[in-house]
Amino acid sequence: MSTTSTPITMLTNIHTDAPKFQALSKHFQDMVELSFRKALLHEGDPQTFPLDGEKPSLEAVFAHTLQAVPSEKKATAIKSALAGAKTMPAGVPSQVSLRTASPIQEQMQALPLPGRLTPSELAQMTQIVTRPSVNQPSAPTRFQQAEIRLLKLKCVQKTKEIFEGLDEPELGAVLVRQDKTSSQIGPVTFGQFDEGQEKTFHPPIRFTTIPFDSHDQFPQALAVTFSFIEKDKDDAAKILQTVFDAVKAVKGQIVDALEELLGLSSDGSSSSTDAGTTVLVVLLNVVVGAVIDLIGKLLVDLVGSDPFTPTMTAFAISSGDSTDSADEQVTFTSDHFKGKYVLTYDLHLS
Repeated sequence: MSTTSTPITMLTNIHTDAPKFQALSKHFQDMVELSFRKALLHEGDPQTFPLDGEKPSLEAVFAHTLQAVPSEKKATAIKSALAGAKTMPAGVPSQVSLRTASPIQEQMQALPLPGRLTPSELAQMTQIVTRPSVNQPSAPTRFQQAEIRLLKLKCVQKTKEIFEGLDEPELGAVLVRQDKTSSQIGPVTFGQFDEGQEKTFHPPIRFTTIPFDSHDQFPQALAVTFSFIEKDKDDAAKILQTVFDAVKAVKGQIVDALEELLGLSSDGSSSSTDAGTTVLVVLLNVVVGAVIDLIGKLLVDLVGSDPFTPTMTAFAISSGDSTDSADEQVTFTSDHFKGKYVLTYDLHLS
């Protein structure tokens, strides 16, 4: 375990049952599911289910991915999509149509979202996703960068499949910073594992480096959504790229919706800027994780690799005199194929 001058708070797989937040999260999950369905329908019947080729959209992301899917698997998925074309997910308003070229994102942007949190709801939400350390007075940084370092990986249980493949674990991630910018990390491939095998990395694998400068003030929040795959073919990078492209396509709308939910202005200012922005960053991480999880479930029967349930971690760096975090463990599980891996990592500040 590493030492710290001032503790770094690490929050993993944060969950809140707040109705307004759950409704917001479902809104974007429905957006992803409908966009995926429309991409399949377009493959099967492009005249009835047209896509707008001029506008970037989630449908375009999924349509591109479908081009690499084996024809037999794609045909089965298209047949199922066409059979269910007349039904919509529960709660999706009737004005959302799959039969117009207008992107699903554009149509759903016009729909009402949950109202702003009340002061008591906001206080409760802040308590769930932050700790007292993030409310310390701002201080200039004494370090220049943060590194997420991968220390070891253990295969507790390999996936149970009816077909053989490479069975090589691969890790990617989406990083969200305090300023709400996001970036893609990885992928990193770890080589083949036997069940029960543990690999310790000497030196640690530098998963990503996050620069800081003299203008950065603390507290700072960093939120990471890990996306883990056990690849059976050399196409895992394409799956992770689909995840990254989809998140990039929808992230701006999620940020706007969360700013409204939390009562933040578009520049991030509020009555409690540091805490308010930290809450936004962490909740953005939660919604992104739900979106990634859904994408994995939508793709699992089409691709030759096994997406695991994504894991979300937020780091609250309270002061510029912090050094390293404690070693942290996250467990990746696959409900579909019953696999399980445990990753140990830390946040190194230097």
